[in-house]
Amino acid sequence: MRPARDDDSSPGLVGVLLLAAWFLAALLFAALPLGAGVVVACVVPGLGGMRSGLSIPAVIGLLVTIVAGAAIIGERPERAMQLLLPSRPRLQRPAAELIVFALLSIAFLAPLASLTGAVTAAAVASAGYRCLEPLLQRAEERRR
Repeated sequence: MRPARDDDSSPGLVGVLLLAAWFLAALLFAALPLGAGVVVACVVPGLGGMRSGLSIPAVIGLLVTIVAGAAIIGERPERAMQLLLPSRPRLQRPAAELIVFALLSIAFLAPLASLTGAVTAAAVASAGYRCLEPLLQRAEERRR
């Protein structure tokens, strides 16, 4: 039998729901550049658009899954390139970015109907993340 506690330090149901809502909101915000890539691939004629039968919530779920997968992968492609190309430090980062771009293009094949649409969506998403990177770095510097 557990002893009685004087303080109630557990977050409770409301706290857990708020934490889950903040986490989901952060994932959705992080998936915005991916969503922009999907929109461009659907709007530009000749790129094939989305696969038939996919609903918008399914596509949003897939984009959030891609973001979560990217968070798990992290900087592993850069580390792998450091191990594979130790004598070529100038090629390590571009090679890692090429690997990530290829993985992102493959991930976009699930909701999009063609390879050209997937590559275009990956390019738009990569450009979006590249534009957001300085803003995130400034915000991190302000926190310090």
